[in-house]
Amino acid sequence: MKQSRWTVLITAPYMLADLDDFRSRLSDEGVDIVTVDVRERLTERDLLPLITNIDGAICGDDQFTEAVRQLGMYWVLLNNPPLT
Repeated sequence: MKQSRWTVLITAPYMLADLDDFRSRLSDEGVDIVTVDVRERLTERDLLPLITNIDGAICGDDQFTEAVRQLGMYWVLLNNPPLT
């Protein structure tokens, strides 16, 4: 069964700054966007409660540790690798 909509967490500061340029196109493609206030990066502690209903993430150098990834996300797109 094909998933009709995807929920994506965006934490990459450079993308957040220009998110309005992408918001309508992402919505048209079936992507629901979740954002949080990010000053520099999110820690594992910040991410764990956010990930429970997220299908994927577009992130910077946030702490997407193994504990975070095991919560069932399908993918993580890194804007600024590496994973920690």
